[in-house]
Amino acid sequence: MRNDAEVALLDIYDVELVADSTRPLRGMSVVRPGQAPTWQGVAAVGVNRGGMTQAKRCPRDVLAPAAWAAPGSLVVASWHDADMDVDGAVFVGGVLVTGLVIFLVGAVAWRLDYQRPLQEALPVIHRDRGRWAWIHTWMISALVVTPAGLAGLTLALGEPTATVLAGMATAVYGAGGVCWIVSLAFRLTVVPWAAERAVTAGHVPDGFAAYDRWAGALYVVHMLTAYLGSAVLGMAVLASDALPTWLGWAGVVWGLAFAAGFVATRFAGPFNPPFWAHLYTGTVGLVLLLG
Repeated sequence: MRNDAEVALLDIYDVELVADSTRPLRGMSVVRPGQAPTWQGVAAVGVNRGGMTQAKRCPRDVLAPAAWAAPGSLVVASWHDADMDVDGAVFVGGVLVTGLVIFLVGAVAWRLDYQRPLQEALPVIHRDRGRWAWIHTWMISALVVTPAGLAGLTLALGEPTATVLAGMATAVYGAGGVCWIVSLAFRLTVVPWAAERAVTAGHVPDGFAAYDRWAGALYVVHMLTAYLGSAVLGMAVLASDALPTWLGWAGVVWGLAFAAGFVATRFAGPFNPPFWAHLYTGTVGLVLLLG
């Protein structure tokens, strides 16, 4: 005499999707007679009895629920709560990686001479006017693309807690990004003027040093929010089945450690280069592309 699980395995053939008013249906699978299939990416399953669906949560890569499905029942699988679809993951990953690449296109042209005291740096900037504009134009572009990728990731994640955390990470990162865009706009407009005056008059314009410190403070805000945003994004990855656990822990540990190091070194030293602000987001994007 067969038990319920055996009968269910023999009787159930079609695996349908639970209709959901807020999410589109994503496909259909088939359970073969006598087979205990694995449904990758399915986050909830249920049994349809007389039009009523009883849903149960289940982790990824688990056996089909034939073991608890009653004889003659129709197994239904809800994908509206599952991992992001492949196309969405590839697109979001591409945007995040593009943000890192765009930043690097400008950043590789940076010269350490620009970081000297103003009296020495401004004449160099004046000579490198085209190079200076190139660097900062690409950096501004990166600060538009990367937050856009984070917003896309927030929308693509299906798990509610992960979505909330990713939205918080996007807000934190984006707020700091706005601060640095203002600082970069200052570098594109006021700094070239001050550089020209320093060459023609032989001294740094009065009051410029104070404005330069203000722009530097905006950069500090950007770096801190980028590190903290990366940590929160790592929490979102941990709360989602769409990305590997190691990637989530990497974001949490790296973000908090670099934020602490940035403060401990008085906003200078090895934690100061803006490249770090795009590293974790670019890594998430690369994992999405490869995964």
